[in-house]
Amino acid sequence: LTADKLYILGEVGAQNAAEYDPATNVWTMKAPIPTQRAASATAAIGTKIYVAGGAMGSNGASFGPTVRDFAVYDTVANTWETLDPIPSPGRNHAVGAAVNGIFYIIGGRTNGPTDGLQNRVDAYDPATKQWTQKANMPVARGGCMGGVVNGQIVVVGGEGNSRDLNPNGVFPDTDVYDPVADTWRVMAPMRTPRHGTGAAGVGNKLYVPGGATAQGGGTAVRSEER
Repeated sequence: LTADKLYILGEVGAQNAAEYDPATNVWTMKAPIPTQRAASATAAIGTKIYVAGGAMGSNGASFGPTVRDFAVYDTVANTWETLDPIPSPGRNHAVGAAVNGIFYIIGGRTNGPTDGLQNRVDAYDPATKQWTQKANMPVARGGCMGGVVNGQIVVVGGEGNSRDLNPNGVFPDTDVYDPVADTWRVMAPMRTPRHGTGAAGVGNKLYVPGGATAQGGGTAVRSEER
């Protein structure tokens, strides 16, 4: 979301991009993303949107190769710029966030729900075009959700949990990252462990609507927590 419009960039099996204008209630197709991928980490800085990693393929239930592709979309010029790849490994279903002009990619996985779960955090500075590794997230996981609240990145949920801890393989965890101190805090868990949705910071709250309560999906819920 940027400049009062909503963007969908990339999808399973296609390179489509689209813009939604809530003022006119109209969708408009935009310049396609340079490489086909889904489940990327995204965040807006000003009028540009950064899209990191993701998985190729034509079947949502069976992803193709996970990639390190990284590109930025200029919402004013309707153009894409391909940037240097994210640090290895490639990741899908990671969290993307932006704070103080820096883009962050957090967690994720290298393939399916339990493959190569990541706790690493990488930060990209558009001014220098350099990546820097930051403090690791407390618990490695993919399919988690995140948003920015009061300059802090809040990451919740995810899948790939031990069945001993959650029979459905889903995380309730809430972790908060301070970009200034480069530190993490473990906070109260979600009441409903889930994965595979989105989250957004509004004011001093993080909103988490819907999601799935079992690893791999197919158990969608309507509940919303904040």
